Amino acid sequence: MTRSHEPKILELLPPQRQLSPAIAKSIENLLDTLRQDPTKQHLLNNANKGRAQIQAFMTKMHSDANGVPFSTFDAFVKRHSESWTNHVKDAEKMNDKAQIDKRKLLAPSLGQHKLSGIDIRVGKGRAPDDKVYQESDYARNHMPRGNFLLSYPSLAIDSGEVIVHYFPVIRGYPKFTGQEDDHHVKENIASEFFSKPIEKAKHVVVTRKENGEAAHLAVLKTIQNEYIFAIGSKNTHFLVSNMEEIKVACCQDISECRAYRAALPLGTAILQMIENLAQESREMLCEFLWQTQTTACFEVLCPSHQHVEPLDHLLTDTPLFYALSFPDLEPSAGTKIAMNPVLPFLFMELCEVQTVPFYMIDFDVANRHILTDSVRSAHGFEGVVNIFLDDELNVIGIEKVKTNWYVCLRAIREKAKTFWGKFCEEEKRKKELIDKAAGDASKRVENHVSTSEEAKDVSDRVEKKDLLSETAKNISNRIRNIQRFTKMSDEMCHTFQRLGKEFIEYIHSNGVAEERKIGLRHSLADHFPIVWKKFLQDTGNREAIKILI
Repeated sequence: MTRSHEPKILELLPPQRQLSPAIAKSIENLLDTLRQDPTKQHLLNNANKGRAQIQAFMTKMHSDANGVPFSTFDAFVKRHSESWTNHVKDAEKMNDKAQIDKRKLLAPSLGQHKLSGIDIRVGKGRAPDDKVYQESDYARNHMPRGNFLLSYPSLAIDSGEVIVHYFPVIRGYPKFTGQEDDHHVKENIASEFFSKPIEKAKHVVVTRKENGEAAHLAVLKTIQNEYIFAIGSKNTHFLVSNMEEIKVACCQDISECRAYRAALPLGTAILQMIENLAQESREMLCEFLWQTQTTACFEVLCPSHQHVEPLDHLLTDTPLFYALSFPDLEPSAGTKIAMNPVLPFLFMELCEVQTVPFYMIDFDVANRHILTDSVRSAHGFEGVVNIFLDDELNVIGIEKVKTNWYVCLRAIREKAKTFWGKFCEEEKRKKELIDKAAGDASKRVENHVSTSEEAKDVSDRVEKKDLLSETAKNISNRIRNIQRFTKMSDEMCHTFQRLGKEFIEYIHSNGVAEERKIGLRHSLADHFPIVWKKFLQDTGNREAIKILI
């Protein structure tokens, strides 16, 4: 029995077992448009597959053991809570291979409800998660990048027991592999991320890999028919009902403020996108996400944080939708990796939500190298994510391929950041030694000790490393290693080796002034494309437009 003195938990509507007539009609109209175009029958078939997968998921997860829709949200939570509680326990058993962060939910619209959340992620801190995913079946199958659960206190149906119930709100896209920034994952490892051998693939949905920040969106709905948005970055999420609540939700508790440093601007971008939609589109998007309980995955392009691709043509942070995922610990065989992506793409376009570019092609494993080489030889963007479908149009695996242009520039960027950090530290240390020596020298002048002798002593004590030549050598070796696994031509390899060396010399000669050191460090981290473009202009250099294979 619920204790009367405890605050009442947030009253949410239970998820629906079927799509509402309005949403179902919108999807049917979309499919009718495809039926009328003979050139889009492949999209029609895949969209139908996606619709069937969504309906199967809703039937399975949004009804009780007898197939009856839930009458209350509490009943829905109770039905699946044991599985998710075990999921939390399994994550806790992973020790240093997983991180669990408990979140206080502080948005004013949540009132005094005793509701909190936990973010579960693979890996600890900023350490790469690749090794854990490669070695752990549980991580690959049950721990996507983006794993946010809400925890309820005891429910009325608990008969006085003190039990915490968990239910998923955010379930991001699964970890996938392929080409990393410094190597191509070995075939035997890559195959662990597929549900079937790649030879079984018959089609590929090719999506552009955007050079942004991962973000998520899910929607809950109160009994007052108000939407609650679950938003955030890859590893940190929170709940709000409107834009005004974001800063309060993230920073009301000052001890938690730092944890939301990435999530706050990304969540803001997602919510701003929703508010900018026309009312009909906004309602359709929110209803679809609430009814399906799916997670919409985005890449947010941030002009204030540019990695390698130039984004200064954008005026604001811009979310691009790239996937829809089910919050299901034990998905059906057809959606073990992910759902068919075509309907989500088309539906988001219908809602006027920007998506990453995508297209479909037939696939023959014998011609796999053609697909890969065409991406590697491209210029000006990060790469693609290939989503492989079998003959039943089920996703059997996901693989990324990056352009040689991107991989080489990212290598130069990372070496430049390291170089500049070391250079500034050495300059700081040198200045401290000189200042100390100057103070000592002034005292020795009084005792008739030669300042030239003191200067020589300082010179001998200051360690002199040729950071320029050392970094140039590191860049040359790095580009050469990249060539080994990308089959980049000698001409392109030598071009980027030369550009990397000249770039280090350029930032050294242009950033030595004391007032520019901090600014350059920031620019290399957050505006590298702008610095690189200026380097090319100032030195008369150019990148090769086509990378020969």
